[in-house]
Amino acid sequence: MQSIRPESRVFRKDNVIFEVGSNLYDEKDVEQCVKNIALVSNGLERWVLISIPDKSKGITPEGAETAVDLLNQALHGTCAALLVLTTTTSAKIFAHSLEQHGLEHKFFCSESLMELLIKAETILDDPTLFMDNKRITN
Repeated sequence: MQSIRPESRVFRKDNVIFEVGSNLYDEKDVEQCVKNIALVSNGLERWVLISIPDKSKGITPEGAETAVDLLNQALHGTCAALLVLTTTTSAKIFAHSLEQHGLEHKFFCSESLMELLIKAETILDDPTLFMDNKRITN
């Protein structure tokens, strides 16, 4: 039987925190996810959060309010931006829920993962952030 409890994977590449979540998030699930993000980002002076919602990810209205409150706090601190991949209908609904509940500042959505990666590189002023060999070639 497949779990309907939310699952979240939070990991870091340099100053970019990735959050991949699935299923339905309520307030407690959002709080736990944000705690995990805080642990992974601890000690970073400036970082970007990229959220890659699974096709099953959703959020309750209360969870969206909690997420907005917690993310607004993070975005006023050392988090430079929240970037959300919106390739699925549920991801678009998730992003809309965040916007609807007041998360606008430093918030960017795209259906292109490449666009989000470039946005993160631009925000962090590191054009080689996602290049293995760390050099720019023409």
